[in-house]
Amino acid sequence: MNKKQIILYLGAFAAICLPRPSFAAESPPEPPLLAVVADPCAWTIDVQYATPRKSPDSKQAKTAKRLMDIYPLMIRETVEKAGPNWHREKLFDNRTKENVWVYKGTVLFQFQNFPPDKVTALPINDPVSPVKSDFGPDFPDLDWIRPEVFVKTVTYHGQNCHFYEDKEVAPLDGGDALKPSTANGRRAWIDVKTRLPVAVEDDVMLKRYSFLKDPSPSIEPSGIFATAYQATLRRPNTPGNILP
Repeated sequence: MNKKQIILYLGAFAAICLPRPSFAAESPPEPPLLAVVADPCAWTIDVQYATPRKSPDSKQAKTAKRLMDIYPLMIRETVEKAGPNWHREKLFDNRTKENVWVYKGTVLFQFQNFPPDKVTALPINDPVSPVKSDFGPDFPDLDWIRPEVFVKTVTYHGQNCHFYEDKEVAPLDGGDALKPSTANGRRAWIDVKTRLPVAVEDDVMLKRYSFLKDPSPSIEPSGIFATAYQATLRRPNTPGNILP
């Protein structure tokens, strides 16, 4: 056996028999893992779907529109909060919107299947109100984050983020009702410095968060919602559907 063969033999022996060095996994970040938003605060969530809806041919256009109206997909959500008052607006792929305002103890809401000139106003503690308490949790899609599902620190779209993955958690809400989700868990990217969410996804959709740097210090209903609120002041004992 020549010198070269001996070196190769010893190298193979070391690779098989000698103990390999162990590398410790990155420790989870110190709490809080997820920040509570400041007051005031405002942010936008943009939604992308892994499989976008296909444009139907002319023969199927009418049926496709009807299905889209029955099962609209959310493509953007905007939230603003100042003290006990907050506003959430959702935009869907059929160009309809849902609006919920919580203002001075009154909930004003208009869902995507409502007539465009009708707003419902109810006390915040009303049993049929879509809001049972003040705004919270701030990020319901991220309530599964905990130290056990932390993976590592990564760079995501230029931001330094803590990356979390939970393969057991249920898929995100808001998918197409005609195409039930087969998602296997969720993944999330949280900004290392602010601890605010950057993105959360499963294999059906991706949600990206953008936070406004200078949010308004107060929130006031506008347009039809302001008119509806004034109507509740004139008719305090008749909550319900209001036509401004």
